[in-house]
Amino acid sequence: MIKQWSWVIFLLLGLLILVFAWYNAFFIPALDPDDPDMGWAWLTTDPEIIEYIKFNFRAQGMWIFAYGLLVIAAAVGGFRQGERWAWLGLCSVPLVLCLMLLMMPWTLPVLFLPLMLSIVALALSRNHLFMAT
Repeated sequence: MIKQWSWVIFLLLGLLILVFAWYNAFFIPALDPDDPDMGWAWLTTDPEIIEYIKFNFRAQGMWIFAYGLLVIAAAVGGFRQGERWAWLGLCSVPLVLCLMLLMMPWTLPVLFLPLMLSIVALALSRNHLFMAT
C-alpha cells in the first residue's frame, strides 16, 4: 500500500523546492544592503556587485522553481501511474540533494530528511513501478 503512495513524498518535496525557489528569487534579493545583520554589508558595499548577487539569486530561484515544477509534474503524472521514465527522472532528486551537500556541507541538518525521504520513496516504489510498463 505504501508503495502506491510514495508519489506523495515527491509531491511534498516538489512543494518544498518551490518554497526554496521563492525564498531565493524574492526574499534574499530584497534584503537591505545596509542592514548589518541581514544585509550585504558583510560581503561588499559596491552597489554593482550587490546587484549582481541579487540577479544571481533571482536567476537561481527561477531555475529551482522550474525544477520544482518538473518534480511535481513527474510525481503527480508518470510516477503516480507507475511509469518507468518518471522513476528514473525522480532519481535526480537525491542526486541533486547529494550535490548540494557536497557543495554546501553546512546544509546537512536541513537536507538530511528530504534526502532520506527521496531515497526511501524511490526504494519503496521500485518494484511497483517497474511492474507497470
